[in-house]
Amino acid sequence: MNQSKSKTKSTGSLRFFSLSAISLAGLALAILLTQHFYEIRGEGSHFKSSCNFGGTLNCDVIAASQSAEFIGGFPLSSFAAGWFLTFFVISLFIHQKYWRRDAIRALFGMSLVGVIISGFYFWVMRFQLHTYCLYCIGIDLCNLAGLFITISLKPELPSLKTLDRSKWTTFLCLGAGSHLLMALGLSAFDQNGFQPSAAKEAADSILSTPPVYVQIDESLPSIGTKDAPITIFEFSDFQCPFCRIGALNINTLLYRYPGKIRIVFKNYPLDQKCNSDFPQTMHPAACEAARTALCAHEQGQFERAYETLFEKQSSLAEGRVAELLSELKLDPVRLSACSGSSQTTLQITRDIAEGKTLGLTGTPTFFVNGHRVDGIRPNAVWNFVIERLLQPKL
Repeated sequence: MNQSKSKTKSTGSLRFFSLSAISLAGLALAILLTQHFYEIRGEGSHFKSSCNFGGTLNCDVIAASQSAEFIGGFPLSSFAAGWFLTFFVISLFIHQKYWRRDAIRALFGMSLVGVIISGFYFWVMRFQLHTYCLYCIGIDLCNLAGLFITISLKPELPSLKTLDRSKWTTFLCLGAGSHLLMALGLSAFDQNGFQPSAAKEAADSILSTPPVYVQIDESLPSIGTKDAPITIFEFSDFQCPFCRIGALNINTLLYRYPGKIRIVFKNYPLDQKCNSDFPQTMHPAACEAARTALCAHEQGQFERAYETLFEKQSSLAEGRVAELLSELKLDPVRLSACSGSSQTTLQITRDIAEGKTLGLTGTPTFFVNGHRVDGIRPNAVWNFVIERLLQPKL
């Protein structure tokens, strides 16, 4: 008999500790998701994160989407972090007999609500965003595991008669404090510091300028849906540090507004070898990078070349640009012939001439449905601009 009781007690303790471990795992995943949320919406550091596998496994799409936002623009994942921190603290109360019954009830209720929320957002991933986030799935599994374990502890359903108000007040205060702590604490990942009012004002300024015509034909390299309602022309230089940041920012828009945006790339190298406006060499590998990108486009690999050249910008050097694209498996004979062809030179000359006609004074310069955007702008500004342009015309 004593042996049976000891075994039951040991099993119960193991489940108590399992609940704490699950909550800590969920908390860690929620923190990683929050960090990713702020990175993908900031200036970022990469075109693709470590959990972006393309296709149906792409956490970048999830993080950039409006579904990842909670009240006040806070990331939903910071709410999840507060939720799991609350769960962890309450799980510690189970070890005390005085608190055990109500703590198990509270954890059961939290687990049940968590699974319902997980189910809803899984539906959003499956049917609205058409891709999945591994971090999110990990959080869903934590919620499920928590529910199964709390059910195995046979929680009593709460009733007004048996409800200990002082204990539940404690739990609610813990929950409020945990959520506030996570929302404010994790906002440290946000490096933008751009107020919504300032972003709206900047967007209004951009859209108040009359749109201009920018030449386009199907031979130009582009990224995104060709019949998208919004076209962003990007005049850029692969060796320009600000161009890299600008490219990362507009890349996020492709995730946030799938099917709504097309980016058309135009070369504007700040290098005297192909741009007569620059009497001295600013970016010695820029012209070579421009030719190589166009030739990668000829082989159907522009998007990967575009991302790789900006990702490896610090390694760009004359005579070594093609080496940086070795992972693309481009045909070296075709690449060499294309790079030295007069047609490639003519295309770059046309882009530069058009940039001069449009009054470019530097890079990057964008034209979104004809409205000019000079330099790099925070994602908050871009979001306001895109939202306005997507509104139906009255």
